[in-house]
Amino acid sequence: MKKIEKIYQSLAKNWFWFSFVILAIIAFLVFSYFQYSATFADPDSFYHAKASLLIRDQGVSTHFPWLQDTVLRDSYTDQHFLYHIFLIPFVTFFDPLVGIKLATVFLGTILILVFYALLRRLQVRGAYLFSLILLLINPFTFRISLAKAPSVSLIFLILGLYFIFSRRPKWLFFISFLYVWFYGGFILIMAATLIYLFVGLVYDRWWKKNEPHRFLEKIFALLGRSHRFREKKRNNLKIFLAVLLGLIAGLVVNPYFPKNFGFYYHQLIKIGIINYSKIIGVGGEWYHYKFFDLITDTMSVSVILVIALILFFICIKRQSKISFTLFFIYILFFIFTLKSRRYVEYYVPFALLFASVSLRDSLAHLNFKKYLSAFKSAYFKNIWSKLFISLFILYLGIILPVIIVRDFKAQRRDLSNGIPFNKYYQVSQWLIGNSAAGTIVIHSDWDDFPVLFYHNSHNYYIVGLDPTFMYEYNKDLYWKWVDLTTGKEVPDLYEVVKNEFKASYLVIEKDHGGMYRFVSQTKNFGLVYEDNEVYLYQVN
Repeated sequence: MKKIEKIYQSLAKNWFWFSFVILAIIAFLVFSYFQYSATFADPDSFYHAKASLLIRDQGVSTHFPWLQDTVLRDSYTDQHFLYHIFLIPFVTFFDPLVGIKLATVFLGTILILVFYALLRRLQVRGAYLFSLILLLINPFTFRISLAKAPSVSLIFLILGLYFIFSRRPKWLFFISFLYVWFYGGFILIMAATLIYLFVGLVYDRWWKKNEPHRFLEKIFALLGRSHRFREKKRNNLKIFLAVLLGLIAGLVVNPYFPKNFGFYYHQLIKIGIINYSKIIGVGGEWYHYKFFDLITDTMSVSVILVIALILFFICIKRQSKISFTLFFIYILFFIFTLKSRRYVEYYVPFALLFASVSLRDSLAHLNFKKYLSAFKSAYFKNIWSKLFISLFILYLGIILPVIIVRDFKAQRRDLSNGIPFNKYYQVSQWLIGNSAAGTIVIHSDWDDFPVLFYHNSHNYYIVGLDPTFMYEYNKDLYWKWVDLTTGKEVPDLYEVVKNEFKASYLVIEKDHGGMYRFVSQTKNFGLVYEDNEVYLYQVN
């Protein structure tokens, strides 16, 4: 008993460090479980592995000849530059595709720990429980388990919020600079900063004091009435300038400057905000998320969120500046997620962040011992309350774990039923051995590019990473490629392929029956290779 008591006292004394270690082990095991397959759910994983290998072997390149008919050919920017540098040890000491999976597990674990650290910094009760709940939300863990960089963006965004709330401009400058070099979604840290500063402006001078002036009068009244207010203005200006200058420095002190400005215009504006999903066939992640699907898919968060929102508006006078800030950030990502499914990776953690901090503020003055005593009394009061509470405990203890196990298995199945490591390996080897370097290959799907590129950087291709890059480069050529790959008639197909695409080979996946029939019936195209995945035609 004494030994057990000593262990308990040691745990209690060092719980801060033990909690991080235990959480890291749990997160690492969860993400490892999802990665245990020789497949990728997203083809971009092949691109990231190959990009890291190219940087390791050839250094930094500001050109990308592997995508001939896209804006990236002459204005390429590696928006994941430091992420690819980070991957180099993983793709060097392990098989590259296994290595990137291990890196994904590592980054997912760091993300959970950073999320937990922020909750502790904000003194949220139940921070550990909220962090564990984050690991149970399928759409979130699915996105984080994709072998690409979503974890990186969230890590920097959460760290940025940590330093914003702590008012540390030097660290904010450093984080903002690195954000640009690690991930193309760096604009999000500026959005979070502006929301925080706006909330602070309204909260301090209008909401908190509740003076009977109109809102605009409040804004115009913010001209240094006191030394304290002038000090706040200076601090706010430091935070804003730290983020702004950090982002500018990251963009200018950059191996891709000044071409990176053109790239980010296409990536952030054309793809991220405008989104051509109603015009061209973009990736599935860019299509909208139906409201009820989002709520049901994130049910564990949705239940907590509904409770938090009800208490947020009931106890709105108790809410802190941070709670309001997280509320508006949550609303921003909620809107973005309804527009494009891919933002669910931001929606889930920020919904949970808002809910946890809002509940902290709403319940700050409650006497938990009193309510616990009332709960115990209610349990023994009558048979109905006893039955209800017993069923609730049964749900938490048995039914919920069964649901979690079921969802975990389903998610692993979804992640495993992806693209095999060796897809297109055979046809890639044939092309490497039988074609000149730089020979252009047409492929039947734009998202086939990362797989072909990984196995064969000897040849060049026409479209990949996102069809918007080709659409913006040459709309007429894009629609000719669409007509070709969907089996529609393309007048003078041979001339188009040879002189406009300047291609020598066509890789046709076997599920593209229309394209195969059209090409096979056209003169001057000869079948030179076939396997169980593709037909390969040469342009004579």
